[in-house]
Amino acid sequence: MIGPQGPAGADGKDGEDGVVTTTDGVQGIAGPQGPAGADGKDGEDGIQGPQGLAGADGTDNKAIASISCVGSFTFIGSVYSYDYRIHRLNSGDVVVSGDISGGDFGVSRTLYFAANQNSAIPTSGFYGQVTITADIFQTNNFGFFRFSIDPNTLIIGMEYYDNELPSYGYLNPSTLSLNTLGTECSNQLH
Repeated sequence: MIGPQGPAGADGKDGEDGVVTTTDGVQGIAGPQGPAGADGKDGEDGIQGPQGLAGADGTDNKAIASISCVGSFTFIGSVYSYDYRIHRLNSGDVVVSGDISGGDFGVSRTLYFAANQNSAIPTSGFYGQVTITADIFQTNNFGFFRFSIDPNTLIIGMEYYDNELPSYGYLNPSTLSLNTLGTECSNQLH
C-alpha cells in the first residue's frame, strides 16, 4: 500500500539567460518597377484676364499719284494695244499693272512693290517695271514684254524678249520706245 503524498519541495534556482543574436540578414534584390499611374485630371481654367488696350489705327494706303498710259504699237508687222498704269501710294508703295492685247489674245499682270523695293524707287529715270508673258512671235517659248517708264518725260521703255528673234534677223530683246510725243500718258495727283 502507498502512503499519503508528502509536502512540495522548495523552488529550484533560475536558469541562466540564453544568448541573443542581433545580426540582420542580407537585403534581397529590388523587385521590378511597377507601371506608371494614370494621368491626373486637368486643372480648371483660370479666369480670363482683362482686355488689353486697343492698338493704334493704321494709316490708309491710298493713291496719291498715278500715271496712266493707253495706246497702241506696231511690232513685226502686227498692231497691239497696251494699257499701262502706275499708282504711287502714300506709304511709298507702288502698284503697277500692264495689259497687252492684239488679234486673238489679251494678257495682263498687276504687281505690288513695297516702298523699299528697287522697282518702286526711280532708278536712272525709269521705274514701275512689269513683265508680261505674251509670246507673239513664232512658236510659244515664253516670249515676254517688259514695261518701265520715265515719270518725268512719260516715255515708256518697252522690250520684247524671245529666243527666236535672232534667227529671223531681230535683236533680242527688241526695244520699242512708246509715247515719245507724250500723248498716250497722263500724270495725275490725287
